[in-house]
Amino acid sequence: MSAVRVVDEHLLAPVLVYSGSGGVFENELVLATKDGLIKTIEDGQLSIAVDIDKITSQISKKYINEIVFNEHVAATDADIGLHFSLASIPTNPEEVQLWLNGQLLTYGEDYAVVDRLVTMMTNPLVAADRLIASYSRPITMKQYAFGERLTLEEMSAVLKNTPTQSSDVMVFLNGQLLIRGILPGDNDYIINGKIIEFNLPVDATDVIIATYSYN
Repeated sequence: MSAVRVVDEHLLAPVLVYSGSGGVFENELVLATKDGLIKTIEDGQLSIAVDIDKITSQISKKYINEIVFNEHVAATDADIGLHFSLASIPTNPEEVQLWLNGQLLTYGEDYAVVDRLVTMMTNPLVAADRLIASYSRPITMKQYAFGERLTLEEMSAVLKNTPTQSSDVMVFLNGQLLIRGILPGDNDYIINGKIIEFNLPVDATDVIIATYSYN
């Protein structure tokens, strides 16, 4: 949930800040007293309370963002060339991050984004390349797990929560972004619910980290 600053319209300074837990705070929403601040005066003493239901209703009408993790923009042999389309229009095209075969690229030098269109500015992708995107877009509220440390057991690991979308999960092995497969044996790993099954050499000494969204 975004942080919410509730202000009295007769004051210049904010009198209360409310923020939900477990969300990514990208925007701060400023509400007037009538939108969620309850004022009472008794025996000359001013008391302030928050109507959370009213604030939540106001937030739902506003523009909030969520982060898309690990979107496979070019994940098949047919996805070659210079131009690709994201699944959603990003909030800010310049903040779209792209990984080519696990290596983070530089916006404005390696690629550009207009609406959903991604244009590679250096070399076109070949059949063996894998292009993965992370960016923000308008959301329904979710919670996020950042850098969750996973424990390996018999070539698999279990996430603490069920991801909102398996395609958004990012898995790192000793700092290297891995490539998600669709079927057993594809690429580096597959996801089935909360279970990650690896298809590459990995053991208990490796550091395995996951980042994803969940409800």
